[in-house]
Amino acid sequence: ELMDEISALKEATQPTETINFEMARMTALAKVSIKNLALAAGDAVKSVNFACSKNIAGKMTNILTDDIIAGNYPLAGMKDSSPVNNVTVTLPEAQSGDFSYYMSVWPVTLDAGSACTVTVVTNNDGIYTKEITLPKVMELTSGNITAFTVNMAGIQNSNVAPEQPVEQPKY
Repeated sequence: ELMDEISALKEATQPTETINFEMARMTALAKVSIKNLALAAGDAVKSVNFACSKNIAGKMTNILTDDIIAGNYPLAGMKDSSPVNNVTVTLPEAQSGDFSYYMSVWPVTLDAGSACTVTVVTNNDGIYTKEITLPKVMELTSGNITAFTVNMAGIQNSNVAPEQPVEQPKY
């Protein structure tokens, strides 16, 4: 079925110039539910970052050379970018209450006791960060959706300037 979709994209005239491309190699999905986030009135969540102790994201890059355009697919020239231990998802619609979002990652097993961080960023530049120690093994496996919930109760906006004391005038 996918091949039908790909062949439908084939043009009558194929490109003849060298083409650079990047693609993400992410095959596991996670459904992350954010609960009890106390936002300021009128604010809304625009993105969420999930970070952990293992690499969960990265890309591979290549240059489409004449050989590839001609139908030969040598692996030489294919390289991985530096893998990273976090994924940021910009939400398609701002969220102001409890919500869920999906992220795609490399398949990975996060051991019990692994340190993870969830950082929520809002439209008004609010930053809410929760440090988590996984109570049990979490497996993000290829072709499957792993669901988990992050309780943000009590997490305050760390991007708020502290209140300055008001000096009383002296008479």
